[in-house]
Amino acid sequence: MRRWRCFARSKPTAAGAASAIDEGRSVPVNTGVASIRWILLSFLMLEACGGRREQVTRTLDEVGTAVVREDAARLYKQFFGGSGNAFAVIPAAAWPSSFQRFRPRRVGAYPDGFSLALTTDADTEEGLFVIPLHFEARVPRAAADARFERLGEGVYWYAFSR
Repeated sequence: MRRWRCFARSKPTAAGAASAIDEGRSVPVNTGVASIRWILLSFLMLEACGGRREQVTRTLDEVGTAVVREDAARLYKQFFGGSGNAFAVIPAAAWPSSFQRFRPRRVGAYPDGFSLALTTDADTEEGLFVIPLHFEARVPRAAADARFERLGEGVYWYAFSR
């Protein structure tokens, strides 16, 4: 909080702030700097989240959904096909170059596709969900803890809650 000095230096009281101006004492003035900083920080955080998704969309346009889905099909056969598991984590060394372009934190294999985790925190995980080429390109099943939005044929933006 900044103080504007009227004529002389002295501490105003809460009750006497109005009379302090008349008497020439300093008066506290809330400049709102803390409020402005909070608003800017909130805006930057929202922009960073939206900016990440826009960056992913641009990368997807550059790489192509067919290439990402074809790489997903090869990876599926290599790591997940016939295993009977409900989920498998794919080692980073095995990620195809099309997956690496998105800079995922983790790649997971599900029976119906791959999740490329791009942002994670204690409560949520967001990223790309890729249905391998030659799989039925249907919308993944949404649930109370999972949302999907189509970005391209067989490629979705997902949000998983924990």
